[in-house]
Amino acid sequence: MDPSTKQEVTAKVTAIIAATVGVAPSELGARDSLVDKYKIESLDILDISFRVNKEFGIKLFRGDFFQKAAEALGDIPLIQDGKLTQAAVDLLKERLPEAEDNPLLRAGASRSIVVSLYCVDSWVRQICELRDANETSGETFLKDWLAKYKGKMEAA
Repeated sequence: MDPSTKQEVTAKVTAIIAATVGVAPSELGARDSLVDKYKIESLDILDISFRVNKEFGIKLFRGDFFQKAAEALGDIPLIQDGKLTQAAVDLLKERLPEAEDNPLLRAGASRSIVVSLYCVDSWVRQICELRDANETSGETFLKDWLAKYKGKMEAA
């Protein structure tokens, strides 16, 4: 993606999120947890998602990521007793590269920490991925991405 376009996406997403959380865009850190630092809730996430979808003419994936991943990956255990397995951590690090160094992302962590991994960069990356793939559906993009991930795992 053209850097100026990515900068434009970043500026628009930052403005949307800043308005939702009630801070100036300059106060948002690109990798700050929106849940932990800005206390956004599920309704705020839906609001951001609706505004992003409208602004960029896309439809981000809003389903259960682990359910979709389990369907695509088959017998690989991702969640055990409500906790992330190492396979889930590896998958999330691949899918959310902006969160790969987040200390919350570890085997044995509650599956509920996933929402705490989302930051401005997460939203920007998803929009840029969809645009680069000439795709408007996050559902379709994720399905294709998981198929590629499975192929990569099988080749390893």
